[in-house]
Amino acid sequence: MKNIFQEKHLTPFIIFFISCLFYNLFMHRNYLFVFIIASILIVCLYHGPKRLNKQRNRKKEIKQIIESFDLKEFGTNMYDIYKVPKAFKYIFIKQDILDNLINLKFTKQFDNELYTKTFVVLENFLKLYYKSITNMIDDDKEMVLNTLTQLHEDFKHYKEQMKLNIPIMSRHINRFKNRTLHKVIDDNYLGIDNFMKRKIQILKSVDRG
Repeated sequence: MKNIFQEKHLTPFIIFFISCLFYNLFMHRNYLFVFIIASILIVCLYHGPKRLNKQRNRKKEIKQIIESFDLKEFGTNMYDIYKVPKAFKYIFIKQDILDNLINLKFTKQFDNELYTKTFVVLENFLKLYYKSITNMIDDDKEMVLNTLTQLHEDFKHYKEQMKLNIPIMSRHINRFKNRTLHKVIDDNYLGIDNFMKRKIQILKSVDRG
């Protein structure tokens, strides 16, 4: 469905839809129905491409951020759950957290390592979550939940660590209007924090048999 507004699909779709409207209009004289459907079509044609373009731009910016990371120099501990992923792909499945990650981009200039860790932990968290919920791994559900919870707890610590290295205000960063930099950090880490909580709750409610 998301590709319906691409140029190669758009013209045949419009022609088919308009033909159906004219058929209904002349055969059944159902003016109200035609008006409602035409209104829906206009709204979809106006908002659909804008929404898809925004999603593409968001993903493109996240990819550029990831490409800017020096992952070879990124230190990880001995546990597999913290290993740097070979490729970031699970982080793109849901759009919910991409805006939060983009809003936190300014933290990179103060603490690049913590900002990088945020991406690494999220990617590993979502990889484990999606593989578990689709039964792509055989690990015990309780073990998976423990790992997800550990990743989530580590992520929550990043917020406070980040605020220790970033000033409350900066005259060089003024795009957040009246919000302090710490408020921006709190709001966006909270958004990701709630997202991770929901995933853990969903997995708890799933019976994997």
